[in-house]
Amino acid sequence: MEEFFERINKPYFQGLFILAILGLYFYLRNSTVNKKNPRFYLALSFLVVVVFYEFLAAYFLAFKKYNQFFHELISDVPFKGYNIWVFNIFNYLISKILLVSWINHFITNPKLKKSISFLLIGFITSSLIIFLTKYEEISYFLTIIPFLGYVLSIIASGLFFVDLITSGSYLPINPIRFIPFWIITFNLFQNVILLLADIASDYLAFNKIQLYNLFNYISQTLYILMLISIVVIFLNKGLFIEKKVETA
Repeated sequence: MEEFFERINKPYFQGLFILAILGLYFYLRNSTVNKKNPRFYLALSFLVVVVFYEFLAAYFLAFKKYNQFFHELISDVPFKGYNIWVFNIFNYLISKILLVSWINHFITNPKLKKSISFLLIGFITSSLIIFLTKYEEISYFLTIIPFLGYVLSIIASGLFFVDLITSGSYLPINPIRFIPFWIITFNLFQNVILLLADIASDYLAFNKIQLYNLFNYISQTLYILMLISIVVIFLNKGLFIEKKVETA
């Protein structure tokens, strides 16, 4: 247990823990209407999943026997001490599905909405096929699914901005005061950075380690900013900074 607490005794984990507590607390203080709104409960689900898998990954690094137990349940590959399966399932798959689904609830153009839904179904289907056929091993370093997830998230964010510019529903609003605008902006930048880092990972890891670490630091910072913005939605009890403009 001491090793686990050493691993999470870092500002990143402390920030995640605080945001999870605040997010759940302020979400529960919202009206029943808000809590039943997918724009709220999907945001909470994303926040909880992110905090959960980050702490779970740290836990399994500290308690390798439990890591090995779950590893052997889902994989035929010999256990080597990795916890990568946690990220493969919860980060590259579940959190991406939740976040893209959440973004899609802000698309007003039916064609764009259907496009994202179609791409999301394609992503889920492709991921399941890759896992079930063991084309890529769920307990090892993936290449295809993370790439597809980054691209899907970038496309969904891009289509949101297209809709924001072209839809009459968004013309009267001030995007700067629209909290989801910031979450989706942070998400877009984060996924672009992760995609570039992933493409050049071998080169950066062996030749430009400082730049590689910088990419990771920026990615973590953007992730925290996304989660802070989600908590602000719950605290504000609405999607806009001005409370009474819109509450759901």
